[in-house]
Amino acid sequence: MTEKRNSEGVRIIVNPIAGGGRTLLIWKDIEKQIKELGVDYSFVLTQGVGHATGLAKAAEQEGFRKIFVVGGDGTLNEVVNGIELDQTAVGVIPTGSGNDLSKMIGIRGIADALASLKYQERRRIDLGRAKGRLFVNNLGAGFDACVAAIKKKFGILRGNLVYVFSSLKVLGDFQAYPVEITAEGYRFCDKVMSVSIGNGQFHGGCFKLTPEAVIDDGLLNACIIKELNKIKALFNIPKTIKGTHGRLKEVSSFKAKKIFLCSQRPLSVHLDGEVLPEPVRDMEIDIIPSSLEVFVP
Repeated sequence: MTEKRNSEGVRIIVNPIAGGGRTLLIWKDIEKQIKELGVDYSFVLTQGVGHATGLAKAAEQEGFRKIFVVGGDGTLNEVVNGIELDQTAVGVIPTGSGNDLSKMIGIRGIADALASLKYQERRRIDLGRAKGRLFVNNLGAGFDACVAAIKKKFGILRGNLVYVFSSLKVLGDFQAYPVEITAEGYRFCDKVMSVSIGNGQFHGGCFKLTPEAVIDDGLLNACIIKELNKIKALFNIPKTIKGTHGRLKEVSSFKAKKIFLCSQRPLSVHLDGEVLPEPVRDMEIDIIPSSLEVFVP
């Protein structure tokens, strides 16, 4: 680990428990490969939920303008919410359960991520925003947020399995809820199972809830799944993985720069899999075009 700390160096923020603890097991091997690249870097380990945000702020205060995340989408979300977007570029070495952003920027594994660290090519992508927080991939209300909350109980599982099993667990007791959703030229008012607002296509690694989303087009993609019986919901889970669920009559979708959601009862909400501390009844979700600079292979 190098000691140099300036705008030319890279600060690496490592979440050792990402991917069900897998990151802790493979970090030494990843670091060995980083050393072979000859990159000027230093690293720090997160110590709990929210810690990556503070570490990102501290890195900027030390003069770093390049931050890489070793972890999943939740760790990335924390880092993005801790930086000055006009000053710092972010990279990701995906070791989490979902790794949704990686798929959208061409990082298919560790080798691609290390290439992005070595050559440091960049592109700009959009960010979503709600309740004063940013999100990179998606925001989910209701069913999605319940899945995000419960998946931590399946820590023994890795990758896509944790999201599939969590979805099955939540489905048994979940009740649809009435919402009103509005955007320019669009209004929806009905009971729903799920509301997903995507900046990217993927959710939870394997679910393609907003398959038409483009991460740099300046638009949010909304997917609304109306109330449906649980047997039908169960048998259509594969369609949400393939991204073909839009053909169902219970599914509505649209694109917008700004979306308003209002619910008669408090809803759990997640941003990139991180559940907000308090349920919400209403919120405004908007897009911030070309606001985040990311490293790509």
